[in-house]
Amino acid sequence: KLNPTAEGHYFVWESESNQILLVDGDKDYEVVFKSKDLENATPCETWFFAVSNPEVLADLKADLESKGLTADNYVYAPKTSEDMDKVVQEIFANKAEASVETIVLSEDLELGSLGLEVGHKDSIITVDLAGNSMTTTKKADNMSGQTNITTGTLNVSNGTLTSAEGSGCTVYVGNGVNNVDPGEGQYAVINVEKMNIQSTDVSTNNSAISALVASGRNATANVTDTTVTATAGRGIYARGGSVVLENVVITTKKAGSYGDCISAAWGTGKVTATGCTLTATGDAVVHVYSSGGTIEIRDSSLTRTDDGVLVKMSGGVSSVTLGADVTLNGVKVSSIDWDTQLNTYVENAASVVKNADGSVTFTRT
Repeated sequence: KLNPTAEGHYFVWESESNQILLVDGDKDYEVVFKSKDLENATPCETWFFAVSNPEVLADLKADLESKGLTADNYVYAPKTSEDMDKVVQEIFANKAEASVETIVLSEDLELGSLGLEVGHKDSIITVDLAGNSMTTTKKADNMSGQTNITTGTLNVSNGTLTSAEGSGCTVYVGNGVNNVDPGEGQYAVINVEKMNIQSTDVSTNNSAISALVASGRNATANVTDTTVTATAGRGIYARGGSVVLENVVITTKKAGSYGDCISAAWGTGKVTATGCTLTATGDAVVHVYSSGGTIEIRDSSLTRTDDGVLVKMSGGVSSVTLGADVTLNGVKVSSIDWDTQLNTYVENAASVVKNADGSVTFTRT
């Protein structure tokens, strides 16, 4: 049940002998390779194809019918969410071996289990939601993500990811380890483009609950042209990992602690944001805490809808740099008198450095 390996070639399962065959669709499905010796295979009498790509499916069915075969006898196409759930989970379940897969959704998908998961260092999984949404009905406890990448690479684009009601993080990247170097080839990477990422309400007040968290030194998240909405908890959290944001709109709706749009911690946490729109309902928009981290924001707007500081620094060796064109509640950084107005915008900064390019850097040691 694999996609064609090359033009006109397919992997199929031969049920009677329980083996995988490689067949050539351009030569009446002639057997090119068989994983076991098979002397008397009759093409399409004992084989079946499992195909999820709608274009491949249509072409394959037409080809089979043109040869006088009833295509539905040999082709399996997942039709329900439960069927597709099984297909997706089989792709992501085997972490013992590397996998390179591409999935294109043809409709909204509700998974009964936790969502996408990558766990082999050499795996590269690409998911194009094609304008559709992927949700789950199973709750991810505490910090667990609906989408988890402990090592390997996940590329996801063009749709909506939503966590189950009462879940923790929507997307969790990394192995959660920060005190040792992850080692060569052990990194976890997610590349997000043109997505909506939504987190739902949770009962716990955990600092790690986020729409997306990069946890551990092996974690990297690159997010472009995306909207992030956090009903509870943080928007983007670099919990020791590295996050790069470009043209991202982040809105958090949680009042009180842990409702910031961007946060960094664990010393090595780092967020770089360019061209972003950040709106927090009742907490600082930017927060560096715990053992500290680094945040740099350029050409972006920061808005807090209630009274209070927009940047909070509450722990560790930390730095926050805001570009000259960044606006804080509509006021440009370059027009603020930081000698007299620091405490209006920033909490707990030990020093302020006015850089030559008009940006400012707040530090805490």
